[in-house]
Amino acid sequence: MSINLLGMILSIPGILIAFSFREYSRAWMADKLGDKTPRFQGQLTLNPLAHINIVGLVLMLFTGFGWSKPVTINRYAFKNPKKDALKVNITAWISNIIVALIASIIYIILLKFIRINNNEFLFIILVIFRNIVVINVNLFVFNTLPLPGLDGFRILEDLSPKIFYKVASVMQEYYSLILVVIIMLGKPVLAIPSSAILNLISKIASLFI
Repeated sequence: MSINLLGMILSIPGILIAFSFREYSRAWMADKLGDKTPRFQGQLTLNPLAHINIVGLVLMLFTGFGWSKPVTINRYAFKNPKKDALKVNITAWISNIIVALIASIIYIILLKFIRINNNEFLFIILVIFRNIVVINVNLFVFNTLPLPGLDGFRILEDLSPKIFYKVASVMQEYYSLILVVIIMLGKPVLAIPSSAILNLISKIASLFI
């Protein structure tokens, strides 16, 4: 088995966890605020099958950035549609950072055990948890972009409708071109903020050990 293929296989758990927790957190917050749509559509679950988008999964495997199947939200079921929708989208957005932090703490603990016990199985688990950290941070950064279907786009709509409609009109006109550019150049460009966040999470996680 080639190293690249093995790396992709070991990244799959991280992708499934990242997608599942992100969309579950969106569904959970929506349900808590009064919108039962995710519950009725079977999306109030951590089951990856309810949240995986095949195209987004494949892109995540090959580029490090992708997307999940979005949870359907009916903002008119909220008491305060604008504020509650914002809460839902922010919850989903930051969920990946929370998962990354927890996985980073576990990673540091495992690293200490491996230094004491040279165990191949523990090393594989270590790689999986490292992938969980990296993938969740990458997904967090990617979802910050104001692109249709991403949290950055939704949050911008709730925070500043005027700017949102200007951005949305440009996105609709050049969406295909923008998407191609992001797929081709996104990894090296988005790697800059991702690396900075990874270093910060590692420092924070070290404080818990």
